[in-house]
Amino acid sequence: MNFIEIFLNKEDKQPLYYQLYNYLVQGIQSGSLPAGEKLPGKRTAAGQLGVGVNTVDEAYQMLVAEGYVTARPRSGFVVNQLGQVVAPLPPTAVTEAPAPKKETIWRHSFASGGNDPTLFPRKMWNRLFREVLAEEPRLFEHGEPTGDIGLRTAIAGYLQGYRGVQCQPAQIVVGAGLEVLLGFLARLFAGSAVAVEDPGYPKAAHILANGGLQVVPVPIDEEGMNPEKLAASGATLAYLTPSHQFPTGVVMPVARRTKLLRWAASGQHVLIEDDYDSEYRFDARPLPSLQGLDGEGRVVYAGTFSRSLAPSLRIAYLVLPFWLLAQWQQMYGDYACTVSRPEQHTLARFIQGGHFYRGLNRMRNTYKKRRNLLLAALQTHLQGVEYTTQNTHTGLYFVLYLPGKNAPLIAQKAANASIKVRALNTYQRLQTTYPNTNHALVLGYGGLADEEIDDAAKALCNIIKQG
Repeated sequence: MNFIEIFLNKEDKQPLYYQLYNYLVQGIQSGSLPAGEKLPGKRTAAGQLGVGVNTVDEAYQMLVAEGYVTARPRSGFVVNQLGQVVAPLPPTAVTEAPAPKKETIWRHSFASGGNDPTLFPRKMWNRLFREVLAEEPRLFEHGEPTGDIGLRTAIAGYLQGYRGVQCQPAQIVVGAGLEVLLGFLARLFAGSAVAVEDPGYPKAAHILANGGLQVVPVPIDEEGMNPEKLAASGATLAYLTPSHQFPTGVVMPVARRTKLLRWAASGQHVLIEDDYDSEYRFDARPLPSLQGLDGEGRVVYAGTFSRSLAPSLRIAYLVLPFWLLAQWQQMYGDYACTVSRPEQHTLARFIQGGHFYRGLNRMRNTYKKRRNLLLAALQTHLQGVEYTTQNTHTGLYFVLYLPGKNAPLIAQKAANASIKVRALNTYQRLQTTYPNTNHALVLGYGGLADEEIDDAAKALCNIIKQG
């Protein structure tokens, strides 16, 4: 090759050396620069192209580093034999990435997962974060795979004192959201069948299926997942929300919990207890966890700070029985923890300093007030309409039953009016399941401001009356 026929555009955003590199790569890949071909010397090429020798040298060195050419002493740069090269797709065959899904801006949102970001203790969190960065310089080194011991100790103390969970810090695994941890957990049992509540939390079922589990919906009744139907399902794992069943709000009584624990122990099965919003029990102390009743090590306890602090914080945890912890460490022992160490240490200080508990009390009072405001607004604006509310004592949502009303149609009309609300039957997978789901709406109030609640309820109630 005696001459490089390329025009280097100095106005182009790509550097000149990179333009030259791309030109030569295309020639080598297409075969127009065959193996054994010698490239022009750096000074010769620089003179032909009207650029500096350093520009040519940088392009040539990239070709050498990637194996396209070899630099031979006193012979210059020679094209290598690459074997069969896959040609790039022609421009007409390259498809564009799908446009990101646009987030709908709702006039009012009764989403069950809504919460109020203004309640997050920004000043205290920022102060503790700055302290952590200033006082713990080794935070930017690798941490413990299951989460740093300070945070795991703080979580263990909270769970033992407030949720009746029997655990040691060593049993806790910290991760960037429950989706990540459930996915990891599922892969430990890949190929097995997992029972999920019906109606139930659709995202959990999706995550468990993506992790290689066969998802089997099992009907719930007024006490939660039915043990007889669970036994008949053939599942070896069961995913449950016993303290506040999603989305019905049912609280599982002790007798039912005992039956499920007996099922797990007798068949060496596993119960996954998702305790997603147990902090918000307004009229009584939260019920102890299912895990706290487990004497056989058959319960995996799952929790998150998404509800109690902020969804974007992305800190969740699992409490694993010791036999399962050994399997986890065997499969994931060389994985890095998916939560940054500065955030872990900030949260540990936040809990140990009592800020977490004080913040929970403040949020409970705020959300209890909003629940009461919404119940009062429904009573005012649904006069003349038969309705009942159920399971209003826990969590940030409740179920509104409307006998004779078509809840899915109401939800659609509400969406057309820019009001977000879901019918209870949209959470079920089976045809025959929890009663009256076609006549019920799930009303979340965590994301509604106090001053918004009456207007939001009035707008929804007008649609209910029309439907």
